[in-house]
Amino acid sequence: MDRFKRSLMGYYNYYCITDNIQTVNDFREKIESLLFKWLNRRSQRKSLYMGQI
Repeated sequence: MDRFKRSLMGYYNYYCITDNIQTVNDFREKIESLLFKWLNRRSQRKSLYMGQI
């Protein structure tokens, strides 16, 4: 999770300009949903949820 957070901060610092904030936020939401889908796929029970980070 630390690597994920560092990667997102780097992406924000590079691409986040005033006019691009909505696109960057959409990207973050999509990446988070894919991450949680991947983390939860190994078990039948959902062990993680979006509010946990």
